[in-house]
This record gives sequence, structure tokens and C-alpha cells, in this order.
Amino acid sequence: MFLMVAWKEFAIDLGLLVLSVLFGSLVGYEREVHGKSAGLRTHALVCVGASLLTIVSMRGFGAWEGGLRDPGRIVGQMVAGIGFLGAGTILRDGLSIKGLTTAASLWATCMIGISVGAGLVQYAALGTLLVVIVLSQFSKVERMLSVRASSMLKITATDRPGLLGDVAALLGRYSINILKSEINSDLDTGIVMIDLELRKVIKDTRVCDVIHELSKIQGIRNYEVRE
Repeated sequence: MFLMVAWKEFAIDLGLLVLSVLFGSLVGYEREVHGKSAGLRTHALVCVGASLLTIVSMRGFGAWEGGLRDPGRIVGQMVAGIGFLGAGTILRDGLSIKGLTTAASLWATCMIGISVGAGLVQYAALGTLLVVIVLSQFSKVERMLSVRASSMLKITATDRPGLLGDVAALLGRYSINILKSEINSDLDTGIVMIDLELRKVIKDTRVCDVIHELSKIQGIRNYEVRE
């Protein structure tokens, strides 16, 4: 009888682990499509690992006849530990910070895995659906609501007096404010790299429609804008 019960529990746990791979892959696929450092495999591994550890915590450290052990202690350590993996996806690029959303998706995927491992499949499925919707659709909502109205502009140019003033004058004509600026110059080559965080004052003005006029400014070699 013991073997029959054990194999039945194993079959259930096996199904839960397979589901955790599926849920983690759904979140990871969205990140993979957008070329993020943590993609399908990383999210699938985080989810199945969290699910497996939750199952082991419950099966190996749950209630027994001689008393009560705490299965939540290991899970609690996992919730804190996933932050180290998420921190590895966060990078500073000029004035901007990249990877925060991917780090958050890894943390959420870990929680999905814990839910699967605990047998709360409905909550895990709902959580997966919501995470995928937030990752894939909320960027459009942000643009519509102008929640994130700032853009990042990276300029590489030959250094000369008045260069930054000419750039600021161009942006000012189109009611685009400079929120932050960072300038790095190479004295040997005379090349200057300018990072600007911009904010639109007029909602209907698209920064990318204005930036093409930068090519008319003397000394500018190339530029890139991210909205």
C-alpha cells in the first residue's frame, strides 16, 4: 500500500513539474521574443526549480507524527535568493537602467513555480496569464497614458565649442526638455559621447520624428534614440 501511495504522489508531482516548465516557458518566450538576456530556458528553469524545491519542502519537511516541521522555511529562502539571479539581468546603460522588467519577471516566475509546487495550479495558471499580459501589452498602455514620456538619446560627435548648446536649441524648438545629461569625452580622439534623458512637453510630439534633424548639426557622427 505504501508503494502505491508513493507512486501516486510521484505521478502527481511529476505532472506539477511538467506544468511548471510550461508556465515558466510561456513567460520566458515573451522575454525571448524581445531579445532579453533571461529568456525561455532561464524562466523555465527558475519555475521548475522553484516548484521542485516547494514539493521537496512539503514532502520532506512537512507534518509528521512526532511533531511539526516548517516546510515554508526553505521556500522563504528561495523567495529571497531569486533576487540574486534577477540582479544579474539589471545593467546600467548611460543614464538608463535596463533589465528591471526581466528581473521582475524572473521573481514572478519563481512565485508561479512555488504555487505549482504547492498544488495551487489554478493560481499558478492565473498568475502566468497575468504576467504574460503585463509583459506583452502594458508597454502599449504606458505609451497611451504617457506614463513613461521620457526617451533616451545617445549621441556620438566630434567635440567642439557650442555642440551641446546646438543640440539643446534643437530640442527646445520642439518643446522637448532635457531631464538628465551625461557627457564623456576622449581627449586623444576628440570624440564626445552624450547621453540625454528627454521628456516631451507636447504630448503629440514624437521624439524620433525630431531627432533626424540632429544630422544637420555640425560634428554629430551618429545618434540613437529609445522611446
